[in-house]
Amino acid sequence: MRELWADDDTEVVVLVDASNAFNSLDRQAALWNCRILWSRASYFLFNTYRGYARIFVKGVAQPVLSREGTTQGDPLAMLMYAVGVLPLVRKLKERGFCTQTWYADDASAGGKVGPVREWLNALIQDGPMYGYYPEPSKSIVIVKDGKLEEARAAFAGLDMEFVEASRFLGGFLGKEDAVRHLLEEKVRKWVEAVEDLAEAAEVYPQDAYVCFIKSLQCEWGYVQRVVEGAAEAMGPLDKAIQDKFLPAVFGREMLSWEKELVKAAVKRGGLGIRCPTETAKDAYQMSVEGTAKMVEAVRQGTDLVEEEHNDQLREVRREMKARWEKEEEENVERLVADLPKRPKRALERVRKENMSGWLTVRPSKQYGFDLSREMFRDL
Repeated sequence: MRELWADDDTEVVVLVDASNAFNSLDRQAALWNCRILWSRASYFLFNTYRGYARIFVKGVAQPVLSREGTTQGDPLAMLMYAVGVLPLVRKLKERGFCTQTWYADDASAGGKVGPVREWLNALIQDGPMYGYYPEPSKSIVIVKDGKLEEARAAFAGLDMEFVEASRFLGGFLGKEDAVRHLLEEKVRKWVEAVEDLAEAAEVYPQDAYVCFIKSLQCEWGYVQRVVEGAAEAMGPLDKAIQDKFLPAVFGREMLSWEKELVKAAVKRGGLGIRCPTETAKDAYQMSVEGTAKMVEAVRQGTDLVEEEHNDQLREVRREMKARWEKEEEENVERLVADLPKRPKRALERVRKENMSGWLTVRPSKQYGFDLSREMFRDL
């Protein structure tokens, strides 16, 4: 969608929100579609949905029977939903209005104003036959400069929201300045989260550290892969980690070489606390290279050869990982070489014997691994 937005022929992109999509899907039609289009899983899905699952709602005396759509909590719900709406997707594609993309119930399309409006009309008309009910009042039109009035006229009567940029599948899409503003707002929320973790780390450093590397750090890792130039907005986040979170975890001010060392992987003597401004530099390019065949299939309207896509993605990941590990190993070696004798010897032993592996284990009272702050910092 980012390439589609950058295309000179694209004037608007529509992001469609459907009403209660997963619960509104025509279950019988979806199961039949799975029998035709996904035969390997069709018997399993039939056995899963041959009866009605009971859903317990707070404040309701009797359980509610799940009779339509996919059942909440079903591991195959998203896959079943995707196959269920696939005939609708193909029907819209055959009519050739514009370029469309779907991720489960999140439908989007981009192109000239007129064809995109025709696509939306067809979706509103044909969607209910498959259990897909678009809600224009909750949908968004991202408009390029100079096309706002034309877009308002074309989509009149639908009560849609017109914006310069919007969130899109965990990332952002639209005008560069507006995207940057949305990204900066997101970074501010992450900074607040880091500050909250820093406050907790003063008493529970182990829990805060594990929460950071297992959860919070992954959030901006995803955004870095889908938003180009994210490194420029990551400065405040990097500063919050260096100035607030790390001192709280260690219980003291850190030395300059310690701040560099914590960026390395645990097996190399670090803590795996990455620098956001550094990781963002390669993350987007890796994503672009790894999804090139998928993007080409969407843009050209051709079938995606899954094996080729997976092979390319694995190869890009392998090459990027090898380069990162090589650079990290060289940086750690250079850092260790300049250390005083005592910390140098301790760090060499930690790396040689892989003595930092315990850092990757989640705290557990049951197994006696819920360390106090004194024990955690001493180790």
